Amino acid sequence: SMERYRGYRIEQTENGFRITLDDGSGKHTHIKSKSFCKRLIDFVVDNKVPPRVSNYILESCIRLSSNENYIQKISKLIETRKLKDKQYYFNPHKKRF
Repeated sequence: SMERYRGYRIEQTENGFRITLDDGSGKHTHIKSKSFCKRLIDFVVDNKVPPRVSNYILESCIRLSSNENYIQKISKLIETRKLKDKQYYFNPHKKRF
C-alpha cells in the first residue's frame, strides 16, 4: 500500500517503510515505523533539525531534502557528532561533566 504525504510517497517494504521524494529524483530512505515516516517528512519539508535522533535519521533527512542550506546544516551537525565520538574514544579517561 502506498500513501502520499507532503510531496513524498510512503510505501511498505518487507522490514519497514520506504519514503521517496515524489519528484522522480529517486531520493529515498528506509524507516522502521510508519508514524515516524510522517514526522520525518515534516522535519524535512519544514527544514527543521530533528532533536535527539541517531545519525542514521539525520542522514535520512539529507537523503530526502533538496534544500542545500538544510543539507549543509545537517551535514555539519553529523560531522561535529563524529568528531566528538572520536575525541571521546581517544580520551577514555576524560571525565564528562
